[in-house]
Amino acid sequence: MKKQVKIIFYISVLLALIVISKNAISTEGINLPNISDPSSKYMSISQEKKLGKIIHAEVLGKLNVIHDPLINAYINNLGSRMVSHLNNNKMDYKFVIVKDRGINAFAAPGGIIVLNSGLIENAKNESEFASVVAHEIAHVNARHLSRMYAENSEFSFTKLISIVGTILTAIYDKDNIGNSFFIGKAAETQENINYIRKRESDADRIAVHILSRSGINPLSMASFLQNLTNKNDNEVVEYLKTHPIAANRINNVESLASQYKGEYAIDSFAYQILKSRVMHYYTPTYIKNENKNISKDNLFLFVIYAYSKALHLIEKQEYNKSLKLIDESIELLKNNHKLHNIELYFKLIKCETYYYMKEYAKAEEILENLVKIYPDDETIIFYLTETKYKLKKYDEVIEKLMPILIQDKKYNYLKVISKSAYKANKKSLGHEYKAELLQYIGNYIESIKFYELAKAHNMKGYMVDKRIDAKILKVKKILNEESF
Repeated sequence: MKKQVKIIFYISVLLALIVISKNAISTEGINLPNISDPSSKYMSISQEKKLGKIIHAEVLGKLNVIHDPLINAYINNLGSRMVSHLNNNKMDYKFVIVKDRGINAFAAPGGIIVLNSGLIENAKNESEFASVVAHEIAHVNARHLSRMYAENSEFSFTKLISIVGTILTAIYDKDNIGNSFFIGKAAETQENINYIRKRESDADRIAVHILSRSGINPLSMASFLQNLTNKNDNEVVEYLKTHPIAANRINNVESLASQYKGEYAIDSFAYQILKSRVMHYYTPTYIKNENKNISKDNLFLFVIYAYSKALHLIEKQEYNKSLKLIDESIELLKNNHKLHNIELYFKLIKCETYYYMKEYAKAEEILENLVKIYPDDETIIFYLTETKYKLKKYDEVIEKLMPILIQDKKYNYLKVISKSAYKANKKSLGHEYKAELLQYIGNYIESIKFYELAKAHNMKGYMVDKRIDAKILKVKKILNEESF
C-alpha cells in the first residue's frame, strides 16, 4: 500500500506539472527554456524512466483507459512524430486516452501523457488536438519535477504529500469538482498547486516550437485556447484548474506562433477517423446525423462522413448497408492517389462489419492480405488474432503473438493470447500471460498469484520455471522498492 500511495501521489502532483526555469536559450531565433540544468541530481534520467513505467501501469489499472487499437495507433503515431523533433530526448513516451468527457490532459515523469476523450470531442481539427499533446510533451521534456526541487529547496515530498489524490479527484470524480482542492491542508495545498502551475507560458513556448518542427500549424494552440474561453461548462473548468488561461496567454501564443513560417497541416483524415470512433463508441450522448447530403466532389469530407455513417450502420446492425457504403468509398479512393492510403481505414472497418456479422472467415481473408503489406501494424495484428480466436484457431494466435510479446508488451495482445492459451488447454501459458497482463496494468499482487499458477501447471520443465521465477522476482522488486 505504501508503494501504491506513493505512485498515486506522484500522479496527482504531476497532473498540473508546469514548473520551468526562468533561464532561456535561443533556438532558431525563438527563446526557449533552458532544460540542460543540474536539476537531474535530484532525480536521474534512469530514476524518472523507472518511475514512468510504474505510473503508466497505475494509469492503465486505475483509469478508464480506451484500448481501441485504431485510436491508440493514431495517438502513438502523432506523439512519436512530435517527440522525434525534440532535442536530446531521453524519455520513452507513452500516450494514453482515457474515457472522460472532461477537457483535460496531464503529463507524468518518464514520458507518460494522458489525454481525456473530451479533448478529441472538442478539438476541431488535428492541429488543435496536437497543440495539447505538444504542451504535455513540453512538460516532460523540461523535466519539471526535478526543476521543482532545484528551484525551491523547501519544496519537499513531505510537504506535497498533503495533496495526494486531490487533483486526480478533481479531474475524474465529477461529484467533487469545485471542492476537491480544499481537502486537508487547503491553503497549503492551493499554494503548492499555484507554485507548480504559475509558469504555464514557458510550456507553451516549447509546445509551439514542437508543433512547428512537426509541420503542424502552431497558431492552432491559440485557437484551441480561445475556444475554451468561449465555453462555460464543467468540462472546461477541469482544464482551467491545471492549465490556467491568463488574460494575455492567448495573445502571447499567437505572437510566438507567428514567428514561425512554413506550410503547415491543419487537419488530417486520420484525426477525423479518430474523432468518429470516439464520438460513436465513447460519447453516449452523441447524436448521430445520418441524413447529411455531402457531395462526392469534396472527397475528403465525403469519406469522413461515409466512415462515420458506416459506424452508425454497424451500431444499428444494418450490416449490408454498411458494406455497400464501405465498398463505394474504397472504389472512390482507388481513383485518388492523394487519398489512396485512406483505403486501409475502410478495409479495417469492413473487417469490423464482418466481425459483427460473425462472418469471421471473410474478415480473416482481408486481414491476412493486409498483414502481408503491413506486418507490424498493431491494429491489423490485433484484428487478425481476435478473428482467429473467434474461428477457434487458438494455436495460430499463440504462434503469431508470442514472438511479438517478447519485445512489445501491449494490453490487447496480452488479453487475446491469454484467452487463446486457456482455450487451447495450455493452462500454464494462459496463466503466465494473464499474469503479464495484470502486471502491465499495475495489479502486482494478482500478477504474482497467476505466475505461481503458471509454475504449478508447467509441464515443460526447469527452463520454464526459471523464466517464470525471473518474472516473479521482477514484480516483487517493484512491490518492495522503497524509493526512486
